[in-house]
Amino acid sequence: MVDRKKKSSITTPKNRNIYISKSNSIQRSYPITKKIILGVILVATLIVFTVSIFALFFDKKNFTEFRINKIAADYYENYYYPNFSSTKGFKQAKDLDSAMEKYRNYGFAPVTLRQLLLYDNRKNAKYADSLKKYCNENYTVVKFYIDPPYGKSNYHYNITYSCNY
Repeated sequence: MVDRKKKSSITTPKNRNIYISKSNSIQRSYPITKKIILGVILVATLIVFTVSIFALFFDKKNFTEFRINKIAADYYENYYYPNFSSTKGFKQAKDLDSAMEKYRNYGFAPVTLRQLLLYDNRKNAKYADSLKKYCNENYTVVKFYIDPPYGKSNYHYNITYSCNY
């Protein structure tokens, strides 16, 4: 036969339950306090997990290269190509292919990171401080090459990074 201890409960004014067992030992139960402690442990565990995942996936090099690539694409598609294609020599060219062929092979003039950040009324100036931390804005350059059929989105570029990660 299993010996089960019978418990009687007495409620105290501090909202604690005191249990008196047959062996006359007093056992206290703090149900709200246990829930709070478990909640704090759970929140702390989630914070540590989130910070460690963030630290693993956030890389300074990836951040700067991603941002520079995004700015360079925006620069070419929304600023450089529309301005270049609206020039007088470009509009008067009878054969678009022959006019663009030299840029296909040699590319356009290199554009520095400083120019990318300051074009179009300082549109990307909000990224300047974070990019300047890691990259030299005068020696990090982008060179654009146009690809046939010579449209706004037909291009590729090479970035020469001068960065300290």
